[in-house]
Amino acid sequence: MVTCAERREDREAFLRGKSFLAFCEFWLAYAKAAGDMPSLDKVVCIMKRMQSSSAALLLGDGGENKLSEAMATMKLTDGLRPSHADGPGSSRSADISAMRTLYASLTQMAVLLGGLESYEGTSGSEDELGARLSDASSALKQCRTFGEPNSSSDDDYARVHGKMRRAVERLQRATVKIIDVARQKKHVQTVLTEAAHTLEAAVSVSLILAQGTNSDDFTSLLDALFVLSRVTLLPSDPTSVDATYSLLSRAATVLNLDLSTVNHRQQRLDRPAVLEEATFANFLRCISGALHTIGGTLYQAGKYGSAIRFLRPGCVIGGLALQVGKAAGSLAAESSSDSDVGTQAEAWKQLDSQLNRRWELLGVCYSKIGDRKLAYGAFIDSVASYPFEQSVVQAIRTVGPRQAFETSPALKQLGTIVDRITYMAACELMQSPQDSSLKRVCNTLNVDVHSKTPEEDCRCIIGALLERQVDCLEGALWKDGVAMAVEALLADILSIYDAGSRPVRRATVVLRALEFAYYAGKDGESTDFGDAEDVEILLTSKTLGLDISLANTVPHLQVAAHLWTALHAHRRQHPDDAIGHVQEACRLLKLLLSPPAEASPAAKKPPPRSATLVRMGKGKAPAVRAGTIARQQVPKTPRKAAVKLRLSKGILVSSELTSTATKMGTFRIRAVPENTQGIWRKCARFGHLDKTVVSLLGQSSLKVQLLRLVRQLCDRAPGYPRDEFIQSCTDLAHEYVKLGKIKKAAGLYNRALASMRSSPISDEVQIMFLLRYTESLAVVGDIDQSEVIYTEALGVSNAMSIEDKALPTSERIRLRAGRLRRAALAARAFAEIQSSKDEPTASVSGLLQSLRLWNRAISTLSRLEAAAASSTKSGSDFPNPFQASSNSSSPSKGGTPAPELAVATVLMQPRASMSGIEWQIAEGLLTTLLCLGQAYFCRGSVREAEYFTQQAEALGISFNAPALVGRALAMKAEINLYLGQLDVGHDSLTAAANALQKVTGPETADLRRLHGEHSQLNQEEADARSHFSEAVNLLEELDKIMAVVDAVGPRRSSLLPGTLSSKGGSDALVPTLLSSLLRHQIWLLRSEPNEEYHALLERLLALPSSAISKAEEHALLGRLALHSVYGRFREDMFLNSLTESVISLPMGMSGDMSAAKSTSSQDILRTLGEAEKLFRASLASLGHSGSVSQVRRSAVSLASIRAFQFSLGRQSPESAVFISNLLDIMGAITLRRELLDVIPNKFPAIQDLDDLRWPALSQDTSIQVPVRKCKVLASPFDSDEEEDPVAGDDGIAAYWESLRKKYHDQTFDFATLTRSKADCLPERWTVINVCVTEDKGSLMISRQRPRKAPLVFCLPLRDRQESDDDEHLTFEDALAELKEIVRLSDEGTKKAVDVKKHDQEARAAWWADRMALDKRLQELLDSIEFCWLGAFKTIFSPPVEVPPTLLADLRSRLDKIFKRSLVTQDKKQKTRMRLEDTLLECLSTLSPKCRDEELEDLVYFILDLYQFHGVQVATAEVDVDQVVVELRTALEEHAAKVKSHVHSAADDHMFLVLDKNVQGIPWESMPMLRGRSVSRIPSMDFLIDRLELAKVAKEKLSESSSPTSPDHDAPVDRAAIDPSSAYYVLNPSGDLSGTERRFAVWAKSMEAVGWDGVVGRVPSEQELSDALSRKDLFIYFGHGGAEQYIRSHKIRHLPRCAATMLWGCSSGLLRDMGDFDRIGTPYNYMLAGCPTLVANLWDVTDRDIDKFSQSVFDKLHLTPEAVRRHAQPSRNSIEKTSIVAAVAESRDVCKLKYLTGAAPVIYGIPFYL
Repeated sequence: MVTCAERREDREAFLRGKSFLAFCEFWLAYAKAAGDMPSLDKVVCIMKRMQSSSAALLLGDGGENKLSEAMATMKLTDGLRPSHADGPGSSRSADISAMRTLYASLTQMAVLLGGLESYEGTSGSEDELGARLSDASSALKQCRTFGEPNSSSDDDYARVHGKMRRAVERLQRATVKIIDVARQKKHVQTVLTEAAHTLEAAVSVSLILAQGTNSDDFTSLLDALFVLSRVTLLPSDPTSVDATYSLLSRAATVLNLDLSTVNHRQQRLDRPAVLEEATFANFLRCISGALHTIGGTLYQAGKYGSAIRFLRPGCVIGGLALQVGKAAGSLAAESSSDSDVGTQAEAWKQLDSQLNRRWELLGVCYSKIGDRKLAYGAFIDSVASYPFEQSVVQAIRTVGPRQAFETSPALKQLGTIVDRITYMAACELMQSPQDSSLKRVCNTLNVDVHSKTPEEDCRCIIGALLERQVDCLEGALWKDGVAMAVEALLADILSIYDAGSRPVRRATVVLRALEFAYYAGKDGESTDFGDAEDVEILLTSKTLGLDISLANTVPHLQVAAHLWTALHAHRRQHPDDAIGHVQEACRLLKLLLSPPAEASPAAKKPPPRSATLVRMGKGKAPAVRAGTIARQQVPKTPRKAAVKLRLSKGILVSSELTSTATKMGTFRIRAVPENTQGIWRKCARFGHLDKTVVSLLGQSSLKVQLLRLVRQLCDRAPGYPRDEFIQSCTDLAHEYVKLGKIKKAAGLYNRALASMRSSPISDEVQIMFLLRYTESLAVVGDIDQSEVIYTEALGVSNAMSIEDKALPTSERIRLRAGRLRRAALAARAFAEIQSSKDEPTASVSGLLQSLRLWNRAISTLSRLEAAAASSTKSGSDFPNPFQASSNSSSPSKGGTPAPELAVATVLMQPRASMSGIEWQIAEGLLTTLLCLGQAYFCRGSVREAEYFTQQAEALGISFNAPALVGRALAMKAEINLYLGQLDVGHDSLTAAANALQKVTGPETADLRRLHGEHSQLNQEEADARSHFSEAVNLLEELDKIMAVVDAVGPRRSSLLPGTLSSKGGSDALVPTLLSSLLRHQIWLLRSEPNEEYHALLERLLALPSSAISKAEEHALLGRLALHSVYGRFREDMFLNSLTESVISLPMGMSGDMSAAKSTSSQDILRTLGEAEKLFRASLASLGHSGSVSQVRRSAVSLASIRAFQFSLGRQSPESAVFISNLLDIMGAITLRRELLDVIPNKFPAIQDLDDLRWPALSQDTSIQVPVRKCKVLASPFDSDEEEDPVAGDDGIAAYWESLRKKYHDQTFDFATLTRSKADCLPERWTVINVCVTEDKGSLMISRQRPRKAPLVFCLPLRDRQESDDDEHLTFEDALAELKEIVRLSDEGTKKAVDVKKHDQEARAAWWADRMALDKRLQELLDSIEFCWLGAFKTIFSPPVEVPPTLLADLRSRLDKIFKRSLVTQDKKQKTRMRLEDTLLECLSTLSPKCRDEELEDLVYFILDLYQFHGVQVATAEVDVDQVVVELRTALEEHAAKVKSHVHSAADDHMFLVLDKNVQGIPWESMPMLRGRSVSRIPSMDFLIDRLELAKVAKEKLSESSSPTSPDHDAPVDRAAIDPSSAYYVLNPSGDLSGTERRFAVWAKSMEAVGWDGVVGRVPSEQELSDALSRKDLFIYFGHGGAEQYIRSHKIRHLPRCAATMLWGCSSGLLRDMGDFDRIGTPYNYMLAGCPTLVANLWDVTDRDIDKFSQSVFDKLHLTPEAVRRHAQPSRNSIEKTSIVAAVAESRDVCKLKYLTGAAPVIYGIPFYL
């Protein structure tokens, strides 16, 4: 047909005519429908050529070929530009023709693209398709040149223009499809690019052609723009982001929106007129979705700033879409059956539910770029746009506002957003409290459109949101401004929760206000939001309004109200009110927990018309009748009949607080409703909080009752976590263990253990349970099982993850404090295990570690206090119980505790986010302080015991803990009693009684015990007996109360095998205390053993007991047996003088002991044997960890028993050694224990520095010496050339390690105590032990020499003479006289500065007083020797070797004297007796010139020996004077013989081991010892230790000396001192100018030979520490013993210490500490390893002591020349002098030979220079 048309003559006109064009259009439609692309190409080509002048060329000869060529080269745009040369008419026709051609071309391209859905192009076809798409884009641009048809346009123009527009739309849709297809193919990059350009061109054309038509055009156009934006976006290319934004802006422009201004949400919408409102809303929804999609893509790519450009308008437009959609009813079409409508409704629902998430994402993006303010606004919009459906409102009203956020994941996420908003507003943006509240979004909430009560629903939702805000800020109250924000939030909540319609929720908020007031440090009596009175009024309302679903929470809230009021009452220091409210809470809990069958019949009766009220005044607990439940008639106007709970002004407590619950049916816990679980858990938490407060108040029974109820609550309530149940079981069991109720504790532990094994629990609770279980097992002595449980707890702890740093600050601090608390409890459990293992040192170490951890926990919590301290202070006048005042108290004079002993003095404010951990830490700290005080008290370290007790008292006062304050004061009183300070102790007891006035726990009984002991010490036995009886009665009453408490609830008596159980006996209340009381009562009845006595004894023996209690029980039985022996002695005519006679071991004579064969003696020996066994068992148990006084009593009792046994004929060769070792034990009980404590601190291991590491049960306690790898200067004064002589010294470390093992493994059994230690001493050394018995009636002295039999004298200190005219000096008199002399001397020394130099009269008077005191002291020492020792002073004689022949002669002479003078009643008795050699040798040294009285002592001693051997001597008939004369003659003859045959041992040395009672006496200056080489040593063990240390020093010195040196192989009998290694401190205080002038030149001259020191300035502590540890000799000229310049623990912890001379006043004084061992500077140096210490027993004047010290220096050759010669090989030609001899010989150089000359004494072994 085309060919025919071409052959027509009028072909040009025909081809341009309408008919042919119509044919072409028909052909085009046919080819399009058939998808025939070749035909389409032909038609398009023909139509284009028809527009050109060369159209005819397509026909004619070869027309087909030409047509193909033309088709191949022609573009879509060829021939499309019309020519307007022919005028306007021809222009319109040309436009129509061009539009036809464009229509054809676009149709052709649309068909082509429509067939490419399964396109699999090659690179060639891809290029061809890209070219076609490029042509299509160009063609589309031509469409813009054709205007829209108007009223003047003809129909043909309009028709063709419409076809062209539809072709553009078809091409647009096809291009969208090819883009989606092409994006999924591999080789279509060109296609994709050109398709995008084509689509963009189509969109541009659509904007022109389709504007103002219909909604379908909008749909197609927007869809294309969305696709194009999606294709254009490349997140990493900012240009593409801009292009994408431009595309979506064009889409918004279609709807008359401007993305640059759409951020203003209140703008006026200009809806296109052609669009219906619903359609317009749908288009807005689509644009919002497109913007969100692009924004989400950018967010995923991390382009947060770019994402915001899309997310912000997307969220705003989405909100606008919902507004328009709701107005158009689009959101109400959910129920439509039309699928399209339903799909669209689902889309609307999705937008409504997700718009808040879009706002949230926007807020996150803002947060990512750091714009918190805009993020905050976005989060606010997120909350406002959340779809609050009816289900949300129903959940709030059913389960409560706070629990509602846990009912669905969406609400959980909403809660998270609210938390974020709240924290940002209050803590980051620092907004005003009012602006932080979400109440301002009330009018913009997205409430369910179907709600019938939208306003009420909105109030309900806002209230829940505000409560969530308060929850969020609970953990941040410590931050600035947060407390004010919470107050504003609470005010907003109360403005929403009116009392009429929401009383329960309002009551809950008032309770929260009380909680807030408590944690914020405000006065909780009444807040701005109400008080407990308002809570009760609200909860007893007649109707509950909208809170009817929360009615079952009313009883729980009432319980919480009482618990909170109790906490506030405690804070206000109203303990009675606090106790009353806890009791009422317990009563309510008991009602709620009781089974329905047990409910009172009164509960079923209607409530009476009037309420039954009980008036309770201030300071009195509410009197609630048990078992009576009165009902309250709720008045119409609740405010007028308010139930008063305001405790500070007197309260009215309703007898029934569950009226609402009664009206709604009796409520009992069988299944806990979901809306009460949270409240119950809070009640349980409050219960745990209150139980700590109740514990601090000392209400043991109430605490047990509360814990039992909490445990039942956790047990019976389904849905409760096992954690809370196990925690409650653990707390209750632990309390039972403290009360001694082991069986009850066992049942609880067993049940908790079974529950823990059967179901998983948190690691924290598991560890807490295991640690408490460990501690309890250790208490009852099951050590093996306790170690197993402890190891299990350690394993769980090690597996716990470390805190997450992403957590909030308060949560991380809580977790860190919890970790420290667990570690502290672990150290406490470790200490208990070690205590049960009789390892007191390790136990104290564990307690100290626990204390440090508690301090760290407090320090951790105090980090939250820093900001709070600067915030506004509370207006409350009541002290903050967690703000402890600074306490500067320290141990008594003599030093301060080590840094680790310091107690933190600032505790943080209690906070809700801490879950009450502050109180737990407070109680743990106080308990640990008291335990440390008790541990140090038992150890004998009185200074530390006083310190920790004072700290506990101060902290207890700050915590308002009267029970613990009372315990601390009682312990202080006990310390005072042991110190002998009875008046001070009585004051402390009075203070303790005041503190414990309202306490009903065992503390009151213990206080009565101390009152009894005080009366006992005052010899008021009747009062003492009364106090002890009252204490027992108090325990019995408390036991009855506990029985009533325990009777409530189910009984479980079965125990799991192998678990916690008591060892014998019943579960007595506090058996340790009861045992102590019974022992006191029994002892007071010792003289009249009646029925009461035997009943008490039987009761005592039936009690379960610990190792210590059993040992003290043995000691009591031993004392009773010994007391009965004394009674028998008094009744026996032959033995009644035994206690007043001199007893010697070995026995003075050997022979027939007929007296020992008597029945009376045999009975006494049996009793003594039983007593010895008891005391030996007691000593073996108490030796390491028992009370010092008890150990001393057992030791001295054993010594007395063995002496009596020996006297009565039961002689054993080891008795003298046994007694000597017993006396040695009493010399340094505490010092021995403290040595074990200080040794580990001499070489502290690095791994021990981390207290968070739990103590290891099998830890290696051996010393690890730190090796110095580089030089570290300890102070600016250290030399960089001098290495630390200790670092890396294995010898010194090995020495201390050997000492640690020695004392750690030391036992006090019979085998050890009968082994002599003296054989390892040098030959010339003698050890003398001096001890006074407990009643101060006898002096026991033992003498030990190497390889010699020991000698023991028991000398009575009472009258040994019959005449009243004889001189007598009691022990108390001597000490009183010595104390008075020293006091007057000290006063005179201090007054010396006031005596003017030129006032001769004053100087003479002062010297007269001093000389008189000097004479008085001399006479006192003479009297002590004469009156106490008499003839037996020879035990102090120097060692001599008397030939046996001379001893035999003396023995024979004495035998003759006494046989001649002896008059016996039985003339037939033949006695053959012989004085022992050891005794005879001792007595032979008695001077013939001694006084007659001393010889009389000897006469009576020998007569007593005859008497004890059965010789009935008629003492009255003996001519004593004649015997004395003959005895003196015999001694003179013997002395003459000895003088020519015996020489005293050269350079002999004597060591005095003095009991604490006689350490203040200057024994060295008694006539017998004056001028002799005498030094003091704490015990024989310490002497041996110093010898071992000297050996170590010698070995080290031998390494550098020549083997040929004379001293190389010499025996060790001295300390090795290098005189060139010395340090001096001269006049550090600057006020001893005379001393400085006297020694400054000398000291400076000694620097030439290596000395160093300071003159006239205060040395640093490090200087002194270095001098003591690095030098061989340290000399101090100053006041005191340099205690003011170096702390005691610094000295004690030195691994090495120089020989020291402390010339200051009282530098060598060991202060009397009553029943404790003495303490003082000398012992610090002994613990440091000081070989020799020279110090003064009392104050001295500087000039006299300077003369003394100068004499010592001269005798020691301390001059530069002598020191130089000492370093030379020829130094041995110089005669060396012992420091001890130098001191002894220098006493007489003083003007005051006793007042000054007797003051210096020496501790340790001698050194020679």
